Amino acid sequence: METIQIIIPVFNEEENIENIVNEINIYTKSNDNFKILIIDDGSRDKSWEIIKTLSEKDNVNGIRFTRNFGKDAAILAGLIQCKSDYAIIMDGDLQHSPIYIEELIKKIKSKNYDIVSGIKLEKTKKIFHKLFYKLFFFLTNINLEAKSDFKIINKRVINYLQNIKEKNFFLRGMVEWSGFKQSHIDIEINNRKFGKTKYNFLSLINFGFNIIFSYSTKPIRVITIFGIIFLFLSSLLFFRVIYLKLFDSLSDGYTTLISFLLILLSFIILSLGIIGEYIAKIYTEAKERPLYIIQDKTFDE
Repeated sequence: METIQIIIPVFNEEENIENIVNEINIYTKSNDNFKILIIDDGSRDKSWEIIKTLSEKDNVNGIRFTRNFGKDAAILAGLIQCKSDYAIIMDGDLQHSPIYIEELIKKIKSKNYDIVSGIKLEKTKKIFHKLFYKLFFFLTNINLEAKSDFKIINKRVINYLQNIKEKNFFLRGMVEWSGFKQSHIDIEINNRKFGKTKYNFLSLINFGFNIIFSYSTKPIRVITIFGIIFLFLSSLLFFRVIYLKLFDSLSDGYTTLISFLLILLSFIILSLGIIGEYIAKIYTEAKERPLYIIQDKTFDE
């Protein structure tokens, strides 16, 4: 029988861990072919104690990080430990319902897909999110709109992800960029029952910067294009100033000149910021620090 590992990253989810394990066991009928691996991403509550307790009596294993390295690092740690034929990735806050596990499995086997993702059914979409995903698609040609981390992947994709060396690992971006054969199912995202969301507006902004600069060089191209435009405009302004010097008064162009200089200065500062982001990414990759550090496990290698 083919084996399936369910990978669940958690951070301060002490109220949800036991519930999600119980629900998974209900929908998988506690089948021995299903293994549950929970990665504690540096929680400060009792998450790890609960994971250790569950590992003693249920089909559960756990990994504990030394600190919070981020959700995608936790997912990668789970994938690196995965020796199963398939891996299912889902959140640990019960917003990804285990009721969809069977549908994911049927879908990936129906036409030998490599990846099947859950597509969020949202009644209303926030304007900020819509604009962000449109900007992300423009810059990277990767469509992430409504995509979630709730997905099933086969052994080919697991092997591909296990061999990734990038420090700025982003699961959704990696699987979309890879070009593997994929499909989707529609899912409803449940409301969080316990605890508070770990994402706020600043987290989303930081998330956006990280993935845009990790998956696209278009911002650098945009700088070049605007540089050419500003060169053209400054040339026109130069000839205008010469004309006013020879045939009129320079006072006529003073406001235009100051406005143009302010715009140009803002563009230069923005350009330096964008270039700095890319240099920071190079710096991070060059250090070759590990993406995460494991402090403890509930199993042997």
